[in-house]
Amino acid sequence: MLAKLTRHGQITLPKAVRDRLQLREGDSVEVEIVEGARGILLRPKRHLPVDPDQAWFWQDAWQLAEQEADQDIAAERVIRGHADERASETLKRAAAAWAEP
Repeated sequence: MLAKLTRHGQITLPKAVRDRLQLREGDSVEVEIVEGARGILLRPKRHLPVDPDQAWFWQDAWQLAEQEADQDIAAERVIRGHADERASETLKRAAAAWAEP
């Protein structure tokens, strides 16, 4: 599908795209430059009602860190701690093992 850029830098998304993604007038679309592909990625951005005290959790950087943590847990690249003095001993043993050549 083609979309034409106007002299004011605006693009009209084809109706089929708007319908499929359920985009409506006033919706936000995130624009990202894709370096390797020399292209542009358009991503609908839904604005959900979020408590301002919780907005940090929904920032892209935090969500990326959450995904990385989930991947580390799934790959068992974590040390499960304990809620008592055993946690300190677990960390000491892990540090000693990592320090060994």
